Amino acid sequence: MENWVTGIRKDIPIYESPEVILKNARGMDLETREFICSDVYDSVGTSNVQELFTKDLTHVGDNLYGTKAVAYIDDTGEIHFGFFTESDITHHPQIGAQLAGVDSTWSDDTLQTLFHGNFDPDNPSQEITSLLQREFGFDFMFDKSTRKIVRIRMQSGITNAQRYYHTPLRKETVEDVLINMFDRIDPNLLHPKYQNLNWMDDPQLLRDIILPSLNIQFIMDIII
Repeated sequence: MENWVTGIRKDIPIYESPEVILKNARGMDLETREFICSDVYDSVGTSNVQELFTKDLTHVGDNLYGTKAVAYIDDTGEIHFGFFTESDITHHPQIGAQLAGVDSTWSDDTLQTLFHGNFDPDNPSQEITSLLQREFGFDFMFDKSTRKIVRIRMQSGITNAQRYYHTPLRKETVEDVLINMFDRIDPNLLHPKYQNLNWMDDPQLLRDIILPSLNIQFIMDIII
């Protein structure tokens, strides 16, 4: 884990010098079963924003492009983020499995279950439930005309599995993950609504980020 970082490197914000934490990480097309490679960065800055936001979302709006990220909480409680360069085919659980694979905690069967998305809500294992308490997937939308990230949502195959398994997620854990995420993004690349931790005092914006319709256990504690 020596190539993982904690949020600040050499007394400068991590986004000033983004690093690849997984080189040629594997993504897989779930229909064709073909693999594709993606580099996974620890942060988003001006030097890599164009490389990350490659998913064409212009059908949603002019100049809109997307990327994905996964957060993983390791055995020591440290939060790690991976933002990936290929997000058309690569899915959150696939990168999530590779991030979690750095720890020896998880069996190969559990990591393969996560990678392939073979979740069985009627027969969840304790290990997969534990892993889902330590992973979070996010989608991002970037307006290339304004060079601002205009939407952030905690939604992914990981989120869906958390919903299927009724995974208990602590309010404090989710808040810590969100704070860590924003620390990894150059604030100059954020829409003003996301700057200065405004989401912490804006229930409507928080609802937009965490999608309360997913009925995850922690949400009622946050928004009521």
